Formats: sequence, C-alpha cells, structure tokens
Amino acid sequence: MFPLQFGWLTEPGIYWGRIDPWEGDSDTVTVDCQLIAPGNDMDKDTPKTAFITQFHALMLFKDRVKGVCLLNEQSVFDDSYDGTYGGLVGLAHDQVKNIYWAFTEYAVYKYQVVNETRHVWRVYLEQGQFNLAMRHCGDQQAAMDLILTKQAEQLFSEGKWVESAMHYAKTKCSFEEVTLKFMDLEEKNALKNYLKKKLETLKSSEKTQITLIVIWLVEIYQNKLGHLRESGDNTVECQAEFRNLEEEFLALLRQQRVEECIRNNKEVVYSLLGSHGDQRSLVYLAQVLRDTDRVVQYNLRNKQYQAVLSILTTEANPELFYSYCPV
Repeated sequence: MFPLQFGWLTEPGIYWGRIDPWEGDSDTVTVDCQLIAPGNDMDKDTPKTAFITQFHALMLFKDRVKGVCLLNEQSVFDDSYDGTYGGLVGLAHDQVKNIYWAFTEYAVYKYQVVNETRHVWRVYLEQGQFNLAMRHCGDQQAAMDLILTKQAEQLFSEGKWVESAMHYAKTKCSFEEVTLKFMDLEEKNALKNYLKKKLETLKSSEKTQITLIVIWLVEIYQNKLGHLRESGDNTVECQAEFRNLEEEFLALLRQQRVEECIRNNKEVVYSLLGSHGDQRSLVYLAQVLRDTDRVVQYNLRNKQYQAVLSILTTEANPELFYSYCPV
C-alpha cells in the first residue's frame, strides 16, 4: 500500500499531485502536480499548516481556516476567528474517524468530512471531463442526464454527429428538438442511429412514438437503398455498401419490437416499401410476419408458380389452397 496523492506546504501555497509509480516519467512517481495558491488579497500570509483530502485542501491561517477545491482552486468555505479564545495555533487530523481539529490556545474546533464528492461531478463537467463526471455523480439521475446532454452537445459542435446522436438518445432531451437538429444534416446516419437507440429506450406502452420511429426508420433506409440502387454505380465498394445496408435493414425488421409494431401497421409499411419499389424487402417482411397471402400474390404476379405450389403445400391451409386453385 502507498499513498495516492501528496501535499507539500510551501510559501507560495500547497504543491500537490497524484502518486503513481506506473504513470509518467520513469524517474518520478508523481503526476498531475500543481500549485494551489492561498487565494485572494486576504491570503497574503502563508498558511501555518495544511492538509489535503481526496478533493480539497484545508489550510490554517493565523485568524481563519479555509477550504479550497483541489480540482478548480475555488474556495469552498472560509471560517474567520475573532481571537476570543486566543489565536489559531494548529490543525490536526484524526485518520481513524477522518475528523480535522483546529485548535487555539483555549478552544478546539471540529471539521467533519461528510459526502465530500457530492459536488465533484459539477467541477468535472465544467472542465469537460465527462467520464469522470459520470463516475462521481453516483445515482443522481438528473446529474447523469445533464452530463450526457452536455457531452452530446460538445460532440455535435465538433462534427462527431453519430457519437452525439448515441449520447442524445440516452438523455431526456426533447425528441422533437434532437431530431430537428439532426434532420438539418445532409448525412442521415446520425439521425438513423439516434432513432434506433431511442427505440431501444422506449417503454412498450409508448406505442405511438414506437410506431413513429419505426416508420421513420423504414423511410430513411428506403431512401438510402433507393439512392444506391439508382446511382448506377456498379463498383465493388458500392455493391458491398448496398448489401450491408440491406442486411442492416432486414435485421431491423426482425427485431421483436419492430416486428410487433409493423404487424399492427403492416399495410402502411407495405405501401411504403411498394412506393420505393423494394419488392425484395416487402416479400421478406411478409415472410417474417407469416403473411402467406401476400407472398403468394407476389409470386403469382411474377409467374413463379412452382414457388406458389411449394408455399401452399407447406402451409397445409385448405382455405388458402382452394382460394388459389382457379389460378
């Protein structure tokens, strides 16, 4: 066992840093070292003594005790003493109970460390250290939502739209505001990824929004597939992109939540696929939904009679068989 950080009281202030033998230069064990100055004009005198906690420094001056955050050097508290019980003499630390004692010539004052990390996440958030902010926000859902939102906004401003979309999908940000933000982009991958991730987070009872997202995703995929299909680009790269996108789309249709939604709105989805001329996906969807009648009609239109006979034989449905016998 060895200490995780150190503090060294000097005339300009507290020189502190982390102790890590495996990080940094081979000839030192200290990293991220910095000097914490006492503060404002009142602090021209050097502290008489000081201690550091995980995130704060406690400094004893001749007439007051001051707490400073190590992360941003902001003052946390400043307790002045009027000398009623004599001047401040020293500061001691009870390592067992984690209590700090400031004592004068005739009195002792107690400083108890309680939930020191409760506001640390805000400091990390202001510094843009989102992972550390999330690590220290605990089970505060509002804090986590704020951190994810700020990170999504920063990623969006940096042009990392897909990553931004994945973070936005985890937040409680307005669905309309986020989608409008991504709709303005020429590339729709970010919007597609946001909608897919958002779909995973919705409750089963939110049927209206699930339906909206599913139909929207179908439209996005069909627009992209149609563009690739009509581009006339027969290069290996373009064909591979088309196959990958088509498989991604068919995989979406196989998802249980998506399948249940389409089953309740299949005519709308069939019409949408038909308007884009994607008969391949339409037939595949009909097979997924076990919509045998739709599959038979498609094969009849394409004069694939052997396929129709195979389906009728497999289904063993007399009503279906008699319905298509005259054909």
